[in-house]
Amino acid sequence: MSMQYNGMQRNLNVKPIMPDIVINTGPIIAMVAATGNLKWLPGLYGRIVIPYEVFQEIEAGGLNNT
Repeated sequence: MSMQYNGMQRNLNVKPIMPDIVINTGPIIAMVAATGNLKWLPGLYGRIVIPYEVFQEIEAGGLNNT
């Protein structure tokens, strides 16, 4: 199925390309504080990369010491 938008033909059967993200400790903590979890994050990005050092920091208490 296709549709015309602003003079451009759009194919509605094509899924948008989801960008990849590399995420740091601060944004992870902020997102969990704001939403309670990160279950919604994979719906926004194709691949989520958490560097090993960030993982270590979170495991050391970055999310549990609040």
